[in-house]
Amino acid sequence: MMLSYRYHVTAWIAGSLMLAGLAIFLFMALFLMHSEADAGRHDLLYLALSITDRLPQDEEAAADPAVFAMVGDYVRFTDRQERIAFSIYTREGRLLHATDGAPRLQDLPAPPTGKIYSYTWRPRGIEEWSYGLRLRSENWEVLLRSSGHEETLEQLLTALSVYLLLVASMSLLIGLWVSRRVVAPLAQIARTAQQLSKGHLDARIGAESMPHVELQQLADQLDASFEQLEQLFGRVSEFSANVAHELRTPLTVLRGNLEVGLRQERDVVDYQEALASGIEAIAHLQHLVESLLLLSQPTSRLAERFEKVDLAARIAMVVDQVEFLADEAGITLAIQTQDDVHVQGVPTLLTRMIYNPIHNAIKYAPAGSTVLVTLETHEDQAVLRVRDEGEGVPAEHLARIFDRFYQVDRSRTAGTGLGLSIAQWIVTAHRGHIEAASEAGRGTTITITLPLA
Repeated sequence: MMLSYRYHVTAWIAGSLMLAGLAIFLFMALFLMHSEADAGRHDLLYLALSITDRLPQDEEAAADPAVFAMVGDYVRFTDRQERIAFSIYTREGRLLHATDGAPRLQDLPAPPTGKIYSYTWRPRGIEEWSYGLRLRSENWEVLLRSSGHEETLEQLLTALSVYLLLVASMSLLIGLWVSRRVVAPLAQIARTAQQLSKGHLDARIGAESMPHVELQQLADQLDASFEQLEQLFGRVSEFSANVAHELRTPLTVLRGNLEVGLRQERDVVDYQEALASGIEAIAHLQHLVESLLLLSQPTSRLAERFEKVDLAARIAMVVDQVEFLADEAGITLAIQTQDDVHVQGVPTLLTRMIYNPIHNAIKYAPAGSTVLVTLETHEDQAVLRVRDEGEGVPAEHLARIFDRFYQVDRSRTAGTGLGLSIAQWIVTAHRGHIEAASEAGRGTTITITLPLA
């Protein structure tokens, strides 16, 4: 079963805090138990020294029961909880006095004087937790044992267990809270993506709603991608609508001519006119399809067909082809080209790249005006400019004149709106740059820049 990211974050944080709490728990338990034992051993040492100070120097006097009673009263006064048992030996190992439960000399190892003879502890499952001291003075050897600390140990372990339970509960709550804060931005991104998948292309994440700089940067990047996606879908929809429109008109003309020809018998002239109109519609369709096929071709392997091309010669050839169109429109074609300007490219494509902006300029230039075509070099670039003296392109349309099928005024043109799009595609494929500049009432200039060969 696939677990959620929030579950993993919660488990990781809660587990880390619990491990940290457990480590603190163990440290505190060891520290408190050792502190308790150290304090007890210091008390035993002080008590052992006090006992040896109260014993007479003479062995027979020290063996007097009254002395034992006096020492026992002192120990009981010191040990109000009656946990300490003691025994007193001579240096030769003869027992003088011993209380119930007191350690026996024969049961103990022989550590150096003043050293602890045993110390053990266990949190659970132990009947007795004790520690002892063996002290040898000039005349006596005193053995002390403090036991009955199980209740203190139990209280300590109970308090620490409650602490550990609280740590576990707080760790879980903190893990849930942190995971919610961590997952919330991701959930918002997922909701936005879900809205996009449902067709709401205007949905955005919003960087201002992200809690951290890194997430804000991610939101900005994704929102920029979503913006590009929306624009792309918009262009695809517009492109589809334009293709449908461009195909519908010639197909309608072609079908109308065929239906008129079949509806009744006509003379040869009428049939010829209908066929001529149909051929014109088919030519328009053919031109449209060829243009779309050209634009759909990948440019990755186009460089394999590159060769050295004289750009000035290509311009002269194109001008010869369109000069009759300029004459018919009453437009003067002027050429100012620099010699020996060569670029690397596909000759046929470069010819079409030159033809399209010149043909556009002739189409939109008023009668009696001039279309100027110039070619020059600037550093390592060839710069081709085509300038007309027409009305110019409004600023709101200038940024889109290279879009496919885009036409500033459809009522004034019978073209497909693909001329400048094709020119841009060719320029890009040749690692160049194309741009348009226009001024109302003074015409439009198309500038193409290509790297020199």
